[in-house]
Amino acid sequence: MAKIELTWDHLPRQAIERKYPPRSKGQDDGRRDLPSSNSTIMSDCERESISAGEDHIKDQIQKARPVLNNSENKIDTTKTKIETNSFHDLPIDLKTSYSGEMSKFKQNLEQDYEDWKNANRDLESFKDEHHISREPILKTSSQILQSLAVIFVLLAFEIFANTNFLKTALFGGKAQATVVSASIAIINVVVSFLVGSILMRNINHYKKSVSNMAYFFTGVYIAFYIWINFSLGVYRTRSEDEMLKFSLTGENLDPQKLLEFGRESMQPWLYISDLNLVGWALVIIGITFASIGLYDGYQFDDKYPGYGKIGKKENAKRKTALQRIAAHKSKIVNLFNDFNNKAKSIHKIDMENIELWATEVNTFQLYFISYQDAVMEWESDIKHIVDEYRDNNLKYRQTSAPSYFEKPFKFNEKFYNASEMFSSMKNVFMNDQDRNNLKNEMITLVQNHYNSCSDKLDQLKSDIESNTEDFIKPYRII
Repeated sequence: MAKIELTWDHLPRQAIERKYPPRSKGQDDGRRDLPSSNSTIMSDCERESISAGEDHIKDQIQKARPVLNNSENKIDTTKTKIETNSFHDLPIDLKTSYSGEMSKFKQNLEQDYEDWKNANRDLESFKDEHHISREPILKTSSQILQSLAVIFVLLAFEIFANTNFLKTALFGGKAQATVVSASIAIINVVVSFLVGSILMRNINHYKKSVSNMAYFFTGVYIAFYIWINFSLGVYRTRSEDEMLKFSLTGENLDPQKLLEFGRESMQPWLYISDLNLVGWALVIIGITFASIGLYDGYQFDDKYPGYGKIGKKENAKRKTALQRIAAHKSKIVNLFNDFNNKAKSIHKIDMENIELWATEVNTFQLYFISYQDAVMEWESDIKHIVDEYRDNNLKYRQTSAPSYFEKPFKFNEKFYNASEMFSSMKNVFMNDQDRNNLKNEMITLVQNHYNSCSDKLDQLKSDIESNTEDFIKPYRII
């Protein structure tokens, strides 16, 4: 709210004196003994001068009226805003917002619950069909990452170790050793992991035929990786011996002999006694890593085949429904906090408006007071003109002066009263005590509105939370 800025113009005394010269008029009237001794009516000079002073006051009032009208409107508008319960619609709006959220929540939860029931029905059917009484074992994200990390570390380490072991035993050197090492490492680690997670779990199948077949093929695979790792160890030992002989004697290296070593290593049991320390290291590392990969894949999920998958589906559907409920409860809290913050914001604005109202009313009061001071100044100017006229009149008249000469000039009483001169705005004018009393009443009113709104919002929050709990009770998600 803008501060009222008005200045009162000085009374144009010199202009009035030029138009109605008090000295010459006083002397001229005095020589003619005017006004008469018994006259109660002022002279023309006095009347015209006083009339000019009153006209000046009226002009100043007209000049000030638009500014004060604008200020009055602002004061009244601000007062109306303050007295109006700005908090009234907040509880209603909260109800409306909650109704919209609740409608969407009901629809979504019903769908989520139906999806979970179907998944749970499938899980229970699976348990009945496969004679399982326990709950599925579901790995956490950290456990899954740990299992995958084990596979990665084993794969990287075996490629690195085997490459260094084989690079001196292969005709192609390090490049060929890397390719061979990567191939064997993938079989030992990755393939073993897949066999463990897909094939080996079937040893727990309730059907004996499936279980026996899983045992058989798992045993075949174990025999396979034992065989291939012993073959690699044998090949490495015999090939390294040939490469060493070549480097020491300088004889030509026979590629056919290396190929023959490869064929012979397919029957590692014939050459186990030839294995050297590095050959045994290759065998032990390969078999150990393959066994770890096999077991890691076996326990990567629930050990009963297919149980982990269907358990994950049921768990995901349950989590979706529970998260839906948790999200809705969180929305209720956030919704309440939003409306609570709105109430605080409105309260702050109302309190600021009270201060602005008080400031404007105080400025209005100061303006009225300044008007009264200005009237006294204008009266002093007119009195100077009247006194000058009378003094000069007394010097030249022969008869006694009229009795009204003895009374000092004063404006009509109405001109001193700003409330009367601005009668349409007198309700805006307040003294300090009245203004402070009304300000305190406004503060109390706004605080009562705010407290009432806060109580209603708290009650609504409690009711909403209770209604939510009542609604979700039938949706028993275990």
